[in-house]
Amino acid sequence: MSTIEYRTFEGPPGDELVASIVTMSEELFGPGSNAAELRASLQGKQQIYACLAFQEGRPVGYKLGYMQRAHYFESWRGGVLPSARRKGIAGELQRMQHKWCKAQGFRILTTITDGHNAPMLILNLQHGFTIVGTVFDRGQHLKVVLQKRLDADG
Repeated sequence: MSTIEYRTFEGPPGDELVASIVTMSEELFGPGSNAAELRASLQGKQQIYACLAFQEGRPVGYKLGYMQRAHYFESWRGGVLPSARRKGIAGELQRMQHKWCKAQGFRILTTITDGHNAPMLILNLQHGFTIVGTVFDRGQHLKVVLQKRLDADG
């Protein structure tokens, strides 16, 4: 069994980071993710932070977010490739992100996930998130909005 290496990145993502995230996103969520779309989505965002997991030099998981507004951090995108699941990677990426956020003075983490993504909902609940609402994305897909207070137990 190979070891998992974790790396963190702060600020606007460089070409290598964008390529890694796009490659994983395409495998996780299907075609449609590309470098231009990712860069456009992050344009103007502040305090961008990414954690990536690598196995044998290949990116296998990531967590990406940014400052939503003062004291609020949006845990925006993430996932672990199917071939690397059940190794604690998602939990470790989440712990890394939360530790960094707390050190930066963020008080609230927000994330949104698909209502049918039970593993992600469970992971978020296990890591201290609370469901604060739901929304229908484009009137079709149920999204669950979760938040975590970092100043409570972080």
